[in-house]
Amino acid sequence: MTTPWPEVRLGDVATIERSGIAPEAIASGTTYVGLENMTSDGRFEGHGPVDAGELASQKFRFSADHVLYGKLRPYLAKIATPSFSGVCSTDILPIRPSGKLDKRFLFRFLRQPSQVAKAASLATGANLPRLSPKVLADIPMLLPPVGEQRRIAAILDAADELRAKRRKSLALLDSLAEAIFLDMFGDPVENPREFEKRTLVELSQRVTKGTTPTSVGLSFSDGGVPFLRAQDLYEEQVDVTRVDRFVSPATHRSLARSVVEPRDVLLSIAGTIGRCAVVPDGAPEMNCNQAVAIIRVGDELRPLYLSTWLRTGDAIRQISGAMVTATIANLSLGQIGRLRLPVPPLNIQDEYERCLNQVRTLRRRMLAGGSAADGLFASLQHRAFRGEL
Repeated sequence: MTTPWPEVRLGDVATIERSGIAPEAIASGTTYVGLENMTSDGRFEGHGPVDAGELASQKFRFSADHVLYGKLRPYLAKIATPSFSGVCSTDILPIRPSGKLDKRFLFRFLRQPSQVAKAASLATGANLPRLSPKVLADIPMLLPPVGEQRRIAAILDAADELRAKRRKSLALLDSLAEAIFLDMFGDPVENPREFEKRTLVELSQRVTKGTTPTSVGLSFSDGGVPFLRAQDLYEEQVDVTRVDRFVSPATHRSLARSVVEPRDVLLSIAGTIGRCAVVPDGAPEMNCNQAVAIIRVGDELRPLYLSTWLRTGDAIRQISGAMVTATIANLSLGQIGRLRLPVPPLNIQDEYERCLNQVRTLRRRMLAGGSAADGLFASLQHRAFRGEL
């Protein structure tokens, strides 16, 4: 599709202003923004006023009229639109749009994945790639009338706000799960309900770990039985559809010690310690490597209660105290078995599982909706700057 919009260079419709200010000239109370204060989703975090003499090198001035563009490692997409004035690191380029270019349109244009990838490809420097101001100014863009720019920016802002609200809702759901645990059981360190404390080995049918097939002369296969690693312990439940390593049925049978079954609690015990997930009901038999512990609970413990407890400060403190750090941090099966936890009555654990499953169902629905919102936003971005909105 062709568009009547003219093509211009960014430098034709905006100015990259590197107005330097010496550190001794920066007054107390001036807002400072470093590259670390800009996130990859276009927000500011942790920025604030500085005292006179606090900053040690020259900075750039900026105002609410600028778009701030992180030139260091441009693939990080550290691009933001301030609503305030201040000074920034010289690794940030303040861009002032002319009257022909809307600030939000420019922000959205620069944040397109295609433009981020293009900027990354044009950066120079092996270890600390930077995009030069001249190269940034030479980037071509289609320029619709200002009114159309504002319309496009408003559509993209609204779509992105929907995505942000979904992210906040997911964070609130995660907080709700934690709140439900504390409400029903109390802080496990203080144990205000005075539940009996028992060791994990007393409460489990089995505490073992996996085996990597190559360590016993066997090999992986292109398909067959899913083979889990620590990185497959996504959030709170194993997602079998995302497992990308397999062993043959014969290899699976030969690794009987490390067979994983539904409702097993899995815990990462080497490298990244403490990732935890429950194998869902209906999952096929699987196998796992030696970095994953398999905890098969007994009749006095429910898997979801245990998996949540393993994320509490009580469990983390015990695990940290027991952990052995050599070349790679690791946790032994004996150390896992000696973990002590409160044991609530089964009816309370069952009620917790019911509540948590309701939260998870809602979370899955929100994630599915979020995927749709992400797809919509990507489509809108692609079409917006081609004159197809």
